[in-house]
Amino acid sequence: MKGVQILSDVNEKNLDWAGLWPFYETAQQLGALILCHPRAFSVMERMKKYHLQNLVGHPFDTSLAIASVIFGGVLKDFPKLKLCFLHGGGFAPYQRGRFEHGYQVRPECREMISRPPSEYFKLLHFDTVTHYDPALEYLIKTVGSDKVLLGSDYPADMADADPVGTLGRLESISPSEKERIMGKNAARLLGITP
Repeated sequence: MKGVQILSDVNEKNLDWAGLWPFYETAQQLGALILCHPRAFSVMERMKKYHLQNLVGHPFDTSLAIASVIFGGVLKDFPKLKLCFLHGGGFAPYQRGRFEHGYQVRPECREMISRPPSEYFKLLHFDTVTHYDPALEYLIKTVGSDKVLLGSDYPADMADADPVGTLGRLESISPSEKERIMGKNAARLLGITP
């Protein structure tokens, strides 16, 4: 098995649910890539208007999933787990400082982890679907081009219709970084390159 897609929760339980530990252990042993797609079920009732369940709900749900695997000790226990969060990682990449500050000042943020969130955050991967060039540039520059994979969200109506063109527009990203993002990173994570 090269990889699998899961949702951002399992039966309305966050991704730090102890029942997922056997799944994580097996995925890590197999070297399988786990793509995590949001579903925003837990917040749907408040987001029925204006397509907010997607516009706000999906990034929120992805951020909650990322916070759960970091603060819940998933990455502490499975440091070789290959996790990729879609939609550019939701809001989480842009709130890394808040995670870090919370760890420093709030004891509940240290219940399951003994190292700062930044140590676990650097183990994650993200796709390029941000719909805003400066946000994508920020993501690539802050997590590194080796942690970003080309994404499309196809066939959803919120898809990036031209993900290669989107990446191509980014003048601050070097051609070698773009090559990694457009396929080399995915090939490496899926174990399909020498």
